[in-house]
Amino acid sequence: IEYIFFCSIVFFIFCLLILFKNLINSYYYKPLFILISLVLLINICSLSFLIVLRNEDLGVIIKNNTNIFSGPHEENYNIILEANEGYEFKIVNITNNWLEVSFNNGIQGWVKLNSIKKL
Repeated sequence: IEYIFFCSIVFFIFCLLILFKNLINSYYYKPLFILISLVLLINICSLSFLIVLRNEDLGVIIKNNTNIFSGPHEENYNIILEANEGYEFKIVNITNNWLEVSFNNGIQGWVKLNSIKKL
């Protein structure tokens, strides 16, 4: 998404330069104006999409040696990971005092609510 946004900005600036260069010749003015308007619309849409993607529920482990379980209870499920303070994750689901989390390395599990802090 960031790559598309960056490329569309560069293309927009390029179109503006062409527009100013050809401003004297009015034959190209209308198509270039339409093209620049279209690129500007794409920029606005991709920026809003990028902002929506950035607003995911994220969290961080705040206790060392926090156990990540395969399910939302200590007694019935196995420990799949032991995470230390500062480990970031994406919140997938919330159930009672448990959070289902997804880590950057692809591991998904459950952690107690009192062991994390939402970002």
